[in-house]
Amino acid sequence: MVEYLELIAVMDDLKYLGRLNKEDFKELLFPDAVDSYLNPKWTLFQNNFLDFLWSCSLDKIKILVHYINDCKEGKL
Repeated sequence: MVEYLELIAVMDDLKYLGRLNKEDFKELLFPDAVDSYLNPKWTLFQNNFLDFLWSCSLDKIKILVHYINDCKEGKL
């Protein structure tokens, strides 16, 4: 069972993703993507964050977690 404090901690961690601008987003997750692929991903990230996370593959989730941890440790 998930406790409310665990969910709050996750939500607090996800706030670090708000630091990403479009260029950083592309560099982090889709470095080789063409604009026709990147733009819908960026729009989903901006407009429906939870749907974006649900759409991510496991490797993208791992990248995002690594980014969050780097932010929390002051590396970014």
